[in-house]
Amino acid sequence: MELDADRIGDADQALSTAITGRLSMLSDGDIYVSNVGALSLLEGEAGGDIDFSQAGDTVLGRLASGGSVTFYATGRVSDGNGDSDNIVADDLDLEAQQVGAADGTVDALEIRVDELVVNANDGGIYLRNRDNGPLSLIRAGAAGGDVNIDTVGNMNLGTVTAAGGNVTLTSDGAINDARPDGASEANVVARKVDMRAQQGVGNTGPMVLDVDQMSVSGGNGDVNAASPGAVEVDADSLVVSNPDTNWLEANTFRSGDVLAGQQGEVADLIVEIQDLCEICDEDRAVLSYLSLIHI
Repeated sequence: MELDADRIGDADQALSTAITGRLSMLSDGDIYVSNVGALSLLEGEAGGDIDFSQAGDTVLGRLASGGSVTFYATGRVSDGNGDSDNIVADDLDLEAQQVGAADGTVDALEIRVDELVVNANDGGIYLRNRDNGPLSLIRAGAAGGDVNIDTVGNMNLGTVTAAGGNVTLTSDGAINDARPDGASEANVVARKVDMRAQQGVGNTGPMVLDVDQMSVSGGNGDVNAASPGAVEVDADSLVVSNPDTNWLEANTFRSGDVLAGQQGEVADLIVEIQDLCEICDEDRAVLSYLSLIHI
């Protein structure tokens, strides 16, 4: 089915369809569509906004908007065009059962957006943002799955939640805290976080990570991260480069200790903790309260 008009539906009354199979939408203005039926391929282009509601699964081709894309689906939203872009817009608000996965197979959606809100009701979130500019990741939440979001530019991080799951955030730039002033929720709430940025993590202030395990790397930059509770830290997160971890064996350290590897060029690590930082072995450290800064 192909829909082609100057404007398709409107904000007060979306166009209702019952299409199973392929759906293509084209408009110089806005697109407001509500569909019932599993879609084997969804494509669309609008000069204005796209607001699409879907009852069922969706295999996504390319949605391109001159403004925003709002996409709600009761089923799964999976990639249907290989490595090509799936969604191009200024901002994206996406909610589905699963995002970038179906039937146990993960194939991340490729997007180009400046602002992102995404939620998975019963599964994981897998997204790759190809836009070179900064990504404002306002909120991401996965119930019953993991969150894996990669971006080319800087990531300005609001909150990401994957209760009992894993969160992986990667950036070719920096990852910085972008929660509103006075926010009480942590940047990441999950079982484990893997955060990697080429130009530093927490450059504007500590990233608050409410997790059981963490692995954090700032690449060429610094790392500034804090956890409000006990956390296991991968040894790779404790130094910037070429660490000599022999000192991790059978040692304990208290607040204010400065630790250095045995090689002259290994970066120092400042460990600031309220109680005891007990080093378990050369792979993990258990911290009662954590604030790590790479210098």
